[in-house]
Amino acid sequence: MLPQPPELNTVVRRMANHNFDDPKNLWIMDSRNGSIFTRRREGRELAYGVHRRELAYGLHRPLCPERGINVVPALPRAQDYNRQYFDAILSKEEGNGLSYFYVLTELTNQTENFTLRVYMLQGSVWCLHTSATAQLHLPLPKAKVVLVDNKIYMVVSPADDIIVLDLTTSSLSRIQHPPGVKYDIFHTFLSRADDPSGVYVIHVNGFKLCIWLHKGDNWLLVDTICLHEMCANLRMLDNTLEDAHSGYCYVCHAGDNAEFVVLQMCGCIFYLDVKNRTLRKLVAKDQYFTDVYPFMMVWPPTFPKLKDGPAR
Repeated sequence: MLPQPPELNTVVRRMANHNFDDPKNLWIMDSRNGSIFTRRREGRELAYGVHRRELAYGLHRPLCPERGINVVPALPRAQDYNRQYFDAILSKEEGNGLSYFYVLTELTNQTENFTLRVYMLQGSVWCLHTSATAQLHLPLPKAKVVLVDNKIYMVVSPADDIIVLDLTTSSLSRIQHPPGVKYDIFHTFLSRADDPSGVYVIHVNGFKLCIWLHKGDNWLLVDTICLHEMCANLRMLDNTLEDAHSGYCYVCHAGDNAEFVVLQMCGCIFYLDVKNRTLRKLVAKDQYFTDVYPFMMVWPPTFPKLKDGPAR
């Protein structure tokens, strides 16, 4: 995001020219610390012209294209695929790299009982880390899931509280939503907090954005932002923003500690810098996005030394 240090010019150009190979059949599942976890649908010919579509997974590192793509083994499957409701890839920083977790939710034979399984990628194998059973209402396909230290926070349906799965004890607990907040897939987002015992909830109602922090057993309203006023000020400088397209505002993504929020409103994609109270347009209107994943990197950036490669 602007303003950028001049040291980033080369990196930005490299990112802008990065080729994911057949992006129409590729989905981003996670992006953190310069690594992008992707899923791609591939076709394979079996025999006599019969083709089979398979899913392939990989780790892209656009900052070091010379390293190529790391192939990730196929994700574990539910015992009954017809009962699988939602899944998610989560990552966290450990040591000098990232650890990846896969959350899989499957409906059991009992009504509204779900089994939550968490797998951890160890080498080239997905190993079962923990599992638990919870009574939930029908989860949404696009549930909000975030990993904070050793706890997974999930908002799976409008009728449920925030579900907390402790990976250390394999125990489940629940947190009520902040006062006056009703979960909605387009207007609610979870954000990681530096404190392992806390989590942020970002909620937008109309053009009013509220940021809540749960710490201990209490909710603290840490910020309230009037987006309508910010959008009006920006509209004065940008004639591509029209009143006719300003009837909605969706939360697309949020950074750790709720430092920034990516919004879709006025038919465009915006970046909201919460701390500095600035709003910038990223993408012009009339372009449709299903998901937004900001590319995050460590600052100052570190580039692994290539074996037998030129000095950099």
